[in-house]
Amino acid sequence: MQQTEKLAFSVSETATLLGVSERVIRTAIAQKEIPSLRLGAKRILIPRRSLEIYLAGSSS
Repeated sequence: MQQTEKLAFSVSETATLLGVSERVIRTAIAQKEIPSLRLGAKRILIPRRSLEIYLAGSSS
């Protein structure tokens, strides 16, 4: 079976990838720094592309 890249990450996964707390990610989402998708009342996903754009902008 071929492994595929994830198209979106949870808040927890994003925090782990970036080496920050979930609170930092949730704050960035609330301040519209990282675009996200809300699924239902609790589930938040951060699309891979949104994360890439955020990282590209923060390194300049």
